[in-house]
Amino acid sequence: MVEQLELDIRIELQDFMRFQFWTVRKKIFPTIIMLASCFIIMLALVLFEIISLEISTFWLPLLILIVFYLILFISIYSNGKKVYEDDKLLQKEKKYIFSTTGFQLSNSNGASQFVWEEMYTHSESKHNILIYCSPLKAFIIPKRFLNNQQIDILKGILQSSVTSKDTKRFLSKATMLRFLVVILLIPGVILINSGNRNLDKCFENGYQKLIKGDYEAAIVEYDKAIAEAPSNSIAFAYRAYCKGMLTNYTGMLEDCSKAIALDEKNAVAYNYSAYAKNMLGDSAGACADLHKALELDNEVKHTIEGFAADYCK
Repeated sequence: MVEQLELDIRIELQDFMRFQFWTVRKKIFPTIIMLASCFIIMLALVLFEIISLEISTFWLPLLILIVFYLILFISIYSNGKKVYEDDKLLQKEKKYIFSTTGFQLSNSNGASQFVWEEMYTHSESKHNILIYCSPLKAFIIPKRFLNNQQIDILKGILQSSVTSKDTKRFLSKATMLRFLVVILLIPGVILINSGNRNLDKCFENGYQKLIKGDYEAAIVEYDKAIAEAPSNSIAFAYRAYCKGMLTNYTGMLEDCSKAIALDEKNAVAYNYSAYAKNMLGDSAGACADLHKALELDNEVKHTIEGFAADYCK
C-alpha cells in the first residue's frame, strides 16, 4: 500500500521570507561564522593588550562589513516582499498529495504531477519543510499547516524517496581551509605582535631610566629586551653605555663586542667600544674603533674630533 499525505496550504509573506532568509543564510552562514570567530579572537587580543591595532586597520573595515551585511539583509527582505506580492500564483491556496513516488500540486488553475527524481534535495528549517527543485528554488511546506504526525510522515517520505544532491558539509572544504589557515596564523600573529610590543616597551622603559641617570634600572630593562630579542644589536649597545656610566668598562666592552658581532655596521657600538678600550688602556684599539665608527656613520664625526687627540696618539 502506498502511503499518502494530503495537505491544504496557503503561503503567506512570512513563510516566503523565512524561506528566503534560510536559503541565503545557508550560503553565507559559514563565512559569517568564520569572520565572527576571527573578530572575537582579534578583539580579545586587543582587549588583553596582546596586540595593538589602529581604528583604520581594524574597526573601520569591521564597521564596513557590518553595514554590508545589514544592507544585504534589507535588500533580501525588500526584494523578497516584492517577489511575493507580484507572484499571484504563489499566494493561491494549494493542495499537495504526497506519496513515495512523487507528489501532486493543484490549485484553482489546475494540477501538476512531480516525481521525486526531478527534485534536487530537501531541507528542514524551524518553520518550513522545503523541497528544492533547484539550489535556489523550492516548494515551501509551512509546518503550521501540519500536526506532528503529518510532519513525521512527510519527513519519512522525503528521506526514503529523495536522493539529496546537497552533500556539502556545514562548512565547505574551501571555507574550512580558509578558517584553518586563519586559526593557524593567529598564534604567529600573537607571538610576533606580543614580542614586538614587549621589546618596544623594554626599550622605552630603558631609555626613560637612562635619561634620568638610573643606569642600573636601565640595564634591567635592556636585559629584558635582550631576552625578548637576543639578536638585537642595539639592545647590547645601549646596555653597554649604561655599564660604562657605572664604570664597568669590561662589561661595557663585552656588550659592544656582542653588538658588533650581531651587526658589523653598528656605528654606535664601535663608538662605545672605543670609549671602553680607552678607559681600559687600549688607546690603539680605541682609535681603530673610532675610525671604524666614522667609516660607518659620518654623523659621529663630532665624537672623533672630541676624543681623537686622546685615543689616537
